[in-house]
Amino acid sequence: MAKTKIQPMPLKINFLMTPDTQTAYIDIFREVSRLSRKFIRQGHIAAIGNIRVTMPPATTPSVGSALYISAMQNTWSVSNAWEKSFAMWNRQQKEAIDESGAESAVARFRDFKVFLDAGHWQANNPAGTATQKQLSAVNLGPFETIGPFPSSAIATAAVAAGEWEYSQIVIPNVGGTGVSEEYFLTMHGNHEAALGTYPGAKAMVKGYQNSRATPQSPDPVTPGLVKANWMAEMFDVGETFDDVLDNATVRNNDLPYDQDEYPGGSVNYINPENKAWLLNRSTTGLTQFNLGGMVAPCGLLRIDCINVVDGSDPILIEVELLPGPARGLLAAKMGDM
Repeated sequence: MAKTKIQPMPLKINFLMTPDTQTAYIDIFREVSRLSRKFIRQGHIAAIGNIRVTMPPATTPSVGSALYISAMQNTWSVSNAWEKSFAMWNRQQKEAIDESGAESAVARFRDFKVFLDAGHWQANNPAGTATQKQLSAVNLGPFETIGPFPSSAIATAAVAAGEWEYSQIVIPNVGGTGVSEEYFLTMHGNHEAALGTYPGAKAMVKGYQNSRATPQSPDPVTPGLVKANWMAEMFDVGETFDDVLDNATVRNNDLPYDQDEYPGGSVNYINPENKAWLLNRSTTGLTQFNLGGMVAPCGLLRIDCINVVDGSDPILIEVELLPGPARGLLAAKMGDM
């Protein structure tokens, strides 16, 4: 039996997060596509072996500085929201392509790409913000100082960018015939209005939630049960059956979850899922933290940094991916989640 060859793929990707950035985002499949010169679709779950973070000094040990890494929630609602959103996006475009006979003009690298949350959508606004940014991979070195960790003396080169545009849907006939609006898609949170000329965003979990009927709850069998009946009386030797039947038929006859608000939507458990965090209380030098492995649906990560002083060395984030059969990476398809 022939062995499956593991294709070459960069497995360690480095990012620098400047101290003035409070929230940063990483799109793993965008970066590996650039580095490997391969088209890797975003619709995969990235398997991460480890994330190593090198932190600059904290101002005071009593307060310290912190860094949190989050990803899409690994839940049923996220999986189904992605699957249905992709199907709707694909159907809308295919219908337009078929109707116009434009099959030969379809973009070669057409792909379904989404944002993690509203902050990720804002970070990609061409106007940009000082505190929310999407990071690009950097090529570290050459190292010009002695020591175990990099410092501000490192010369870095950013990876050359190609085209990686996030997907949009079209809502036709908004307020009148022929008047359309375009929207990006975010997995978590609420819908977002346009920022100036920058299109707004529709929330995927919320959209999926609103597209489905809710279960019938409580269980409708309960009202039809008669407690005083001959079968119960056959074993009545003085015990009270009412309490027992109440426990069997009334308790836990409702859903164990909120039937209207899905996790990851605009009300319930709205934020991405925290995967790892660190607290740095060192006031001298640079400190390294290994945060372990995790999975990142769509390869999207959010990094929140708290209490890092402006003017200090940048934070170095090293993402170590795992080798596997998905064009060199260990990654499952979002549709198989």
